[in-house]
Amino acid sequence: MYHSISTNLFGLSDPYSQINTTPEMFSTQLRWLRTAGYYSIDLSEMVDGLSNGQDMSKKVVITFDDGYRDVLTDALPIMKQCGFTATIFLATDRIRETPMRFEGVDYLTWEDVR
Repeated sequence: MYHSISTNLFGLSDPYSQINTTPEMFSTQLRWLRTAGYYSIDLSEMVDGLSNGQDMSKKVVITFDDGYRDVLTDALPIMKQCGFTATIFLATDRIRETPMRFEGVDYLTWEDVR
């Protein structure tokens, strides 16, 4: 579960409270998963597999909360390079037709989501 793939610390100095993962660390994590033989599936596939008793040991579900624009600009290129997909749980009240900046963070637009 991720929120932001950026160096933005969201004004928080306590590392425990930060919701960002740097692009470099995200890349390292996905490359490790790929090298270890993992691949991504969507959330419904995971639920179905677990419900049916399938072996899910090399499958991961990658999720992002909120809908920060850096998911598109920073995370997506890394995921494509490593062959992974993700599910985004959007804060739909912050997604607009034109870019929105809220509390110093850019959000996806509806065009970005499409």
